[in-house]
Amino acid sequence: MQDQDIMENKDFFSSIWKIKALPSVLIMIWRAAHNRLPTRSNLCKRDINVLGNFLCSLCGYVEESVDHLFVTCYVSIRIWKFCYNWLGIQSVMANSLESLYLQLGFSVYGKEGSKA
Repeated sequence: MQDQDIMENKDFFSSIWKIKALPSVLIMIWRAAHNRLPTRSNLCKRDINVLGNFLCSLCGYVEESVDHLFVTCYVSIRIWKFCYNWLGIQSVMANSLESLYLQLGFSVYGKEGSKA
């Protein structure tokens, strides 16, 4: 995840709390944006035993990070493609969590953040 880029984007953080969603969803988005989700990579950094394996629990090929889990894992990509098709959104897949958030925000709510 591009921690420095996201951490410096105050508009990104303030916009999270404006989303109409359950508080638990907003907290998860906030934690993901701050790289505070218990991914295997983060658990290993904190010396928490994850059975000696820091690879993605979905694909098993790449280190499990927030960006990988939500954006670049081939399993996640398939899920996002299904969701995009269901919503009728045609878009290029995002390459980071922040770009995914911005992409979905612009696709669903328009550039001004209000329902299109």
